[in-house]
Amino acid sequence: LRALLTRHLSWDFGYSQDYQRIYNEETSSTASANIYSTLVYTPSSRLYGRIYLRYETTEGRFSHEYSLGCFITPKVQINANSSFMRSKDMDEMTHALDLNWDIARWSSLRMGYSYSYNHNNTTQKGQNFYVRFLANF
Repeated sequence: LRALLTRHLSWDFGYSQDYQRIYNEETSSTASANIYSTLVYTPSSRLYGRIYLRYETTEGRFSHEYSLGCFITPKVQINANSSFMRSKDMDEMTHALDLNWDIARWSSLRMGYSYSYNHNNTTQKGQNFYVRFLANF
């Protein structure tokens, strides 16, 4: 379901249900349902914001994500993203900053940084820096 609430604001809502049955030594079956919603705000052609929510019944997992993006120039875009996921026995968080430069029709440069945190029985933290150059011939 998609609705255009205003000229700059749209909302998506979805629901899915799955059923799986496995036959082997022990027959097992699982059923799951997913509910998700996205709210997107685009006040101009150069700026957007997005909120994404999702709940998965199988694991009791709830996740939410927040994004901001801006075209600094027609060829340079910067994005910031924060995502969070919580379930019965796990807690995850990721923050990322990404810069994309379309140098020409045949090449682009992308660079960014991300920080992640994961806690279940132990706590893990990670950082990632990257630079990617893409050339199409």
